[in-house]
Amino acid sequence: ACSYKKPVRIFFNNQICSKKHINFCNYIIKKGYAFPFDTLLKKCNKLKRLNTSKIISNKILNYIEHENCKN
Repeated sequence: ACSYKKPVRIFFNNQICSKKHINFCNYIIKKGYAFPFDTLLKKCNKLKRLNTSKIISNKILNYIEHENCKN
């Protein structure tokens, strides 16, 4: 959902989520990819689009270039 240019709201709390899940939710909120659920019906100006395809392809290209330098 964070790869679309639309606001993503996340509901999470200590009663239903593990610590790992809470940490992940807080991380993507802090990075600007999502918003806490309590912002529902509020305008959210700062919005980043998560582009995992670009991130992964860059990592693969860097790996290939690094391996080619070894040979």
